[in-house]
Formats: sequence, C-alpha cells, structure tokens
Amino acid sequence: MDKEQLKEMSKMQEKYTLMNALAIEDLYQLMTERWNTELPAGPFILKKGMMGKTVQFPTYMKVQPVVSVKGNVVVCKKTEGASVEVMGVNRKDRKQRTEAYKEAKADGGFLGGMKAATFGGAEYFSDVCNKLREILQDRM
Repeated sequence: MDKEQLKEMSKMQEKYTLMNALAIEDLYQLMTERWNTELPAGPFILKKGMMGKTVQFPTYMKVQPVVSVKGNVVVCKKTEGASVEVMGVNRKDRKQRTEAYKEAKADGGFLGGMKAATFGGAEYFSDVCNKLREILQDRM
C-alpha cells in the first residue's frame, strides 16, 4: 500500500461541487436509480434528523458514510456508526472483520487478510465516495 492509497483512506469527508443546486430527495432518487449493488453498502436510506435530511449507509466495521446536500455542494462524511457493545466487544464489527479477514486470506494470504480486517472500513468509505463521484459526474 503506497502513500497515495493511505492518504485516500484517511479522508474524513469528500465534497462535490455541482453546477446547479440539488435537493437531498433528488440526490436520493438519483442514487437509487444508479447505485451498483456490488458495494457492501447495501440499502441506504433517506433519514430526517435535527440537522436536516441526510442519506445514510449501513455501518461497516464502525464506519458509516453519511451524505448531505447544501445548495450545490454534496458532502459525504465518514462517521462512526451506532454500535452495541457487550462487555467492551462490538459483536457486529468483530464478525465483519473476521469475515473480511477470511475472504482476503484465501486470496492474499495472512497479510492480505490482516489488511482487509484493518482497513476494511476505510476502503468501504472510499468505495462509497468513488461511486457517488461517478453518479454525480454529469452534474459537476
């Protein structure tokens, strides 16, 4: 893994400036039409909160991408998703890391498995941002 990949995975947010303003509902509809189901994101939802509406993705390895819109700027933030810990252990996160380790170990050996278990959440956020950029490409 080179410096550029590490820099990309350490980002906490991505901003996309569009030519015209876009409502969050329109973005959600656009994402629903064009999203590729190959990503581990699964179903994203449009959620209304105290700070306004956002598009939220499922939590994967403690990382939850959240997309918001202000005028013509779309922001994808990396947040730590809600988790349930029992005696200090997040069982869902542990299961996801174990599965990622096993899948990657079969292809890339021990080091590949450790990389997937360690950087899986960051890669997930990066994949979501890249797909969002691809979806918005014709509007930027």
